[in-house]
Amino acid sequence: MKRLTAILLALVMLFAMTCTASAEEAVTITVGSVKGEIGDVIEVPVTVSDDHYMVNGRIFLTYDPTVLELQQVCEDGDTPYFETVNPDILDSSFMWAFSTPAAGKANFVFATSSATGNRTGGAIYTLTFKLLKETGNSTIVVTVPEIKTNSTGGDDTAAVLTLVDGTVRVTEVDNTPAMRGDTNGDGNVNLADATRLFYYINGLAELTDQQLLNADLTGDGSVDLNDASQLFYFVAGIGEL
Repeated sequence: MKRLTAILLALVMLFAMTCTASAEEAVTITVGSVKGEIGDVIEVPVTVSDDHYMVNGRIFLTYDPTVLELQQVCEDGDTPYFETVNPDILDSSFMWAFSTPAAGKANFVFATSSATGNRTGGAIYTLTFKLLKETGNSTIVVTVPEIKTNSTGGDDTAAVLTLVDGTVRVTEVDNTPAMRGDTNGDGNVNLADATRLFYYINGLAELTDQQLLNADLTGDGSVDLNDASQLFYFVAGIGEL
C-alpha cells in the first residue's frame, strides 16, 4: 500500500511539473532595411521569427529624427500612430498600444490573456517614415526589455532574444534628364557609356535608377547584354538607339 501511494504521488508530481514548465523559446526581432530618395515615404517592417508563442512584451525603437520623420500620427487615442499591426500575429485576443509620439522613439507594447499566443512569424507591425535628408546608412536600433512566450499553457517564460537593427539609406533625388544610352549621366552618349554598361553587366560598376532606365534600350524592363550590344553598335556607327 505504501509503495502504491509513493508511485501515485510521483505521478502527480510529474504531471504538475509537465503542466507548469515552459521551455525557453528563441525569438528573433528584425527591423527591416529600406532605401529611398529625399522626400519619399517608406515603410519599415518590424518582423518576428517563425515558430514562437509570444504572450507579451515590449519592443522599443530609436532612430535619427533629423533623417526620418514618423508619419501617420493620429490624435485618436484608440488609433495607433503608425501602421500597420498584423492581425495574424496580434489578433483580437491581444491588447497592444504604442507610446506617445516622441521624436526619435517608436515604442510598442503588447499582451494577451490567452493561454498561448499565435504560432506565427512575419511583420508584427510597420512604421511609416518620410525621408528628410541625404545620409549613408541611418540605423534604426531595436531594444527589447523582455518578451515572454508560452507554448505549454503553464508559466510564461522569458524568450531567448536575437535583435537585428534596421538601416535606412537616403539618397538625393536624381534629376538627371532621361537620355537613351546615357549610362553615366553626363548628357552625352559615347564610348564611355558603352564601357560603363559593359562593366555594369559584369558586376564591376553600379548604375542609378535613372541610369538603368537610360540603359534599357530594348525596353524589356531589364538591362543585359542585348542592351550593351545595341549601345556598342550605336557608338560604332552601325546601329541605332
